[in-house]
Amino acid sequence: WIMIASVVSLFSGSQFKNDEAFFSPEVKNDPNFAEGYYFLGNYYLKDGQYEKAAQNFEAAIRDQSGFLVHKDKESININLAASYLELNKLDEAQSLYEKIYPSVSENLKQYILFNRALIAQRRGDYDLVIKILEGRDWNIPEAYLLLAQAYNQQKNTKKEIETLKKALHLLPPN
Repeated sequence: WIMIASVVSLFSGSQFKNDEAFFSPEVKNDPNFAEGYYFLGNYYLKDGQYEKAAQNFEAAIRDQSGFLVHKDKESININLAASYLELNKLDEAQSLYEKIYPSVSENLKQYILFNRALIAQRRGDYDLVIKILEGRDWNIPEAYLLLAQAYNQQKNTKKEIETLKKALHLLPPN
């Protein structure tokens, strides 16, 4: 059995180099295969193909009878919102983040808050960036850098420097 499995893996494994190669034919065969759309969306999101990612996440959250295995709609919505953010569809991303924020874990809440601050920054609303990010302990330097940039825009050099010092503690040593 091990010998047969090894040979099959050797000759068939190259057909499925990534999730796109594996799931694309499957969703073509079964348009209600929501989990397949989810994995395709993740593949395209990681690959920087944001339009394709959004299309697949949208397909995954449609009311589909085939949605039996993967019921994590929060994850799909978070990734769809991230796709919208990358596509600069700020209203759509903001709306999704607001919709799912109350029901996600604390770890995901930080991620959502950071992305909402990014949306505010892209809109030039530095007061909102500060409101969202200030007074929280962040475990990523990017949050402090975004906050420092908002303080810089408001000409608050003292808070900008204090915030940059917090970011430095989170950066890896050289």
